[in-house]
Amino acid sequence: MKPLLMVGWALSFGLIFQAKAETIGDFAKLNRLSQVIRGHGPTQGERAELETALRLGNGARFLETKTDQYLASDQHAFKMRVRLEELFRLKTAARLLGREGGSPSLFESEYHEKNALTYLFTEMGRQNRSWDDLLIAKDYRLFPSERFAVIQGIGVNDYGFMAALIPDLKSLSGTYSSELSNETHRDVRFSGNDPRVAGAITTSRFMTRFVTTGLNKNRKRAAEVFRVFLCDSMSAAIPSTEGKDDQIFDLMLPHDQSMTENEIRTMAQQSDSLHGSRPDCNACHFKLDPMGRTFLTSPFALSAQASPGALSFKRGQQIVKVPVKGIGELGAAITQQPEYVSCQVDHFWSWFMGSRHKLSDARRAQLSAEFDRVGRRTNDFIKILLKQPEFFELGRLMSEAEIRAQHVKTFLKKCQDCHKDQYNSNSDDGSFPDFTKWPIGGSADEMARWTRKISRAMDLAHDGESPVMPPRTAPWRTSLREVNLLKSWIADGAPDETGRRTVAP
Repeated sequence: MKPLLMVGWALSFGLIFQAKAETIGDFAKLNRLSQVIRGHGPTQGERAELETALRLGNGARFLETKTDQYLASDQHAFKMRVRLEELFRLKTAARLLGREGGSPSLFESEYHEKNALTYLFTEMGRQNRSWDDLLIAKDYRLFPSERFAVIQGIGVNDYGFMAALIPDLKSLSGTYSSELSNETHRDVRFSGNDPRVAGAITTSRFMTRFVTTGLNKNRKRAAEVFRVFLCDSMSAAIPSTEGKDDQIFDLMLPHDQSMTENEIRTMAQQSDSLHGSRPDCNACHFKLDPMGRTFLTSPFALSAQASPGALSFKRGQQIVKVPVKGIGELGAAITQQPEYVSCQVDHFWSWFMGSRHKLSDARRAQLSAEFDRVGRRTNDFIKILLKQPEFFELGRLMSEAEIRAQHVKTFLKKCQDCHKDQYNSNSDDGSFPDFTKWPIGGSADEMARWTRKISRAMDLAHDGESPVMPPRTAPWRTSLREVNLLKSWIADGAPDETGRRTVAP
């Protein structure tokens, strides 16, 4: 009897193995859908369901149904929350659970789970909300989370943060009290045109993460808004003195540690005046300062009074300036810009396609139109991305030329992030070219000129022994490996991804 059972088992296993071998593409698709949407692979039961669907000729319909189920799952909502926390450079729940030293404290867990921003991030995927709600939402779920805010000194909780706008919150839990409220949360909604609130950027967790001081004057918050929503990362401008110390750094970081208070105040005023007159500094400040003013009345908690400002940025050679009455109007103004749409499409592409597939300008424009067509709703747009041919494509092996060019561009992007807002006196429009788009400057002659400048600035002829770039005030240093990479790349004629030389070696 046992031999017959073994034969039957072997035949069954053979049929299953054969079916899986013939339909490996569909099982791989199910696995990729589950991994990308939920963060883990499909269950054994789901694989068995797919096997049954394939035998009935319903494989495509099954995958479509599973996609909808995965997008409606709590795991997807949590994964989108973590993606947003990483995008906003916040401490993520995943990092809290997996950090060294064991699990997070009760207070730490409570704070990161129970606050208005975390709830909004989670609801983006759970409720298929419009992506614009990150900037224009007027509804919040507020949490007391009082113990953590007070004991750990993180900042005001949601109730205290909104107390000026909702007066009864102040008496309930806006300040510390040994008598904690029995209220676990409160849902609030403001008028659709309220200029004081703007989705994620008017929450306690955002304001606490990007604090303001008398020196930065809300520029840190403004810089984060530009980075997340307009893909415009800003760094402190590199001095035009080829990386050497200049007056501003002498004023900001004086070498004499025995200064009096009056001397410090005088030097601070001189630094502010000198800083404001620098064209390379103004390249950022004309964007940061008008936006920063919308946060002016809300340094630590939301103010009952809106603060006017403006959305100001450069589009090509034109300055775009949109005056706003408050941060609420600022959020709405950002969502109306094409740069916002293309930036968010880039985020989604990175999350769901990864770096192995490059997004062309034509595809970005196409997907931007689709983003608008579905009302910019989170899950609806994700479904569009999941139907793109690249999603299920196996990554091809990169050529040596592609790998080398990618490494060089990764390095040059660090240069680009600092120099893009620096004033270039040798340019007609005062700007620097994009070092990651070859040929740099748009022509072979310009490419040759810029590779020579890069070589001199990095002192490649002497293996980077005495470089002026990056300047010694920069937060990073060039490694010997990077020096050798750039040196050999330029010596070989600065070849692009196809191996074609862009300059004569």
